[in-house]
Amino acid sequence: MPRVSVGIPVRNGGKQLKSALESVLNQTERNIEIIISDNKSEDGTSDFLRTVAMNDPRVSYYRHDPALTAFENFEFVLSKSTGHYFMWAAHDDTRNLEYIENLADFLDNSPSSILAFGDVYVCTEICPRGKKTDFNFSTAGLSVKARLRKTSKIQFFNIYGLWRSETIKKVFRVYCSWWPDLPIMMASAIHGEFAYATGADFYYFEANKPNKTRVQEQDYKENFNIFVAVYELQLSTYIACREAGGTKIGMYAFTCVFFKHLLQLPEFLMRRIKKMARSVNSD
Repeated sequence: MPRVSVGIPVRNGGKQLKSALESVLNQTERNIEIIISDNKSEDGTSDFLRTVAMNDPRVSYYRHDPALTAFENFEFVLSKSTGHYFMWAAHDDTRNLEYIENLADFLDNSPSSILAFGDVYVCTEICPRGKKTDFNFSTAGLSVKARLRKTSKIQFFNIYGLWRSETIKKVFRVYCSWWPDLPIMMASAIHGEFAYATGADFYYFEANKPNKTRVQEQDYKENFNIFVAVYELQLSTYIACREAGGTKIGMYAFTCVFFKHLLQLPEFLMRRIKKMARSVNSD
């Protein structure tokens, strides 16, 4: 059994793919398997990944045609994993070379933690070296309800941390087109603690795209309605959390997400009004 499985779902990896892949291949932790799921790439990514797989016995390469949705591709690499620990790795993010070893060592000595993660640096085209972000995600020592409240309010950089495989595989993962990682992380928070570990630096590449564009690229859908998407998100959260903790916990998780979006509604409406005003003025 490999100590760690790394799942890399990719479609048209582009110029970030090489550095992202190297940050996995060159990890100080050598007892890893790397599962690459190529989702019908059409930009030369497939040839590059086949060459990588031929030259490294730790790499298993799969190609899908027709293409899966992004959610299905993330599910696929998890289903193929056999390691004691598991990590998702996006095609445009990188990490320091001690990342996996340090997180695995931490989990070895922290039985209450189901996920370990470190420090986040947000990178952009303008700032490729990244800027350290204050990311308070740890739920160590909190009750289930407190873990849900805290998890509902954060951005999920830590989904790319190191998971206990047995735990993430038993989480009931429910699809939704917008913010699909939220139901996963909320349901996972019921199963155990998310913990902060030192010496694990994660470099997240932020692609500034509208919600509609993201859904089109990930799910190949032309139509996107934010109000329908929010409803689907809350329903998926309820279902996933109900499976993990029962009906009352499912409703509590639903309420946490509902009030989060309710508090954000005035800001959202103001952005829409400003957008409409700019459109009128341009006409």
